[in-house]
Amino acid sequence: SMGGTGAHFTALRYARHFASVFSRIGGTAAQLLSTGQQGMLRNHWGSIEPELLDDTGMSVWAYYDASRGLLGDRDFRNLHFSTVVGQNDTTINFRHIVGQSPVTNISFFDALQQQSVSHFIVWDQRAHGSTEGPPLGANWWQPLDSNSTLVRNQAFPAFTNSSADEDPGVPDGQGGFTGSLRGVINRYLGWSSAELVDTRDQLSIPIRADIDTTGTPPEPGFPPRGNQYYGPLPITATVTMRRIQQFQVLPGETISWNYNGNSGAVFANADGSVTIPNLAMMPAYTELKLSRAMDDQIFVDGFEQQ
Repeated sequence: SMGGTGAHFTALRYARHFASVFSRIGGTAAQLLSTGQQGMLRNHWGSIEPELLDDTGMSVWAYYDASRGLLGDRDFRNLHFSTVVGQNDTTINFRHIVGQSPVTNISFFDALQQQSVSHFIVWDQRAHGSTEGPPLGANWWQPLDSNSTLVRNQAFPAFTNSSADEDPGVPDGQGGFTGSLRGVINRYLGWSSAELVDTRDQLSIPIRADIDTTGTPPEPGFPPRGNQYYGPLPITATVTMRRIQQFQVLPGETISWNYNGNSGAVFANADGSVTIPNLAMMPAYTELKLSRAMDDQIFVDGFEQQ
């Protein structure tokens, strides 16, 4: 948990140096830590009021808040976040994922979804330092596959709003949480980095939903193991291309997309990412292709840019 919290906090300081963050039962915000944990920080930072400012001129209590980083830092948004947490963990509470930040009034989970940031979140009924018991046991989910590589100088797709997501809920005000007791966000979804094309005029990458619909469904109240899936098909998800290298776009630029016989156009996001909503994910790798709209003309300093 110290390493998991440190992973988030280190990434907040040096996001551009990393490709991804893996946090096991890690905290996401200094002000969501327990009273005792905040007490240890006060030995170094002082109390929340009056503020101790860091070298950026921000209160350290506000700076070390992952939802704040997601809202304000493009480099932080270009990371992939993977975390495993437990609803019965009293040391690093599940509210670090689904509870509102005192700084932003939004949860880490909601900020990930709203800002179209890549994430893979697993939760179950484990306590601090333990694992889920039978019938699931430890590591009952299938992690991101080895074809979906994450490096600093390579574009990758961030998935959000997957129809296969379980509901992590919110704090219920009585020490528990609404939503599913166990679940995964962005389960089954992956890409093939080896076939990525990233040039000035085109960006393409194969994406898929790796699912197994055979076998026996899980016991009532439990999610399936591995990549087994028994829900509605197809799985749909919003796809945002992040960490683009050569296919650089201007905010608001019109981008054409093509996927599995469907096509359309979207406007580039303010941070240079491109979001395609509600794609039906195929079991086999299927190419998502982005290109500059042929009739898109942009004028910069009086010169026409194609």
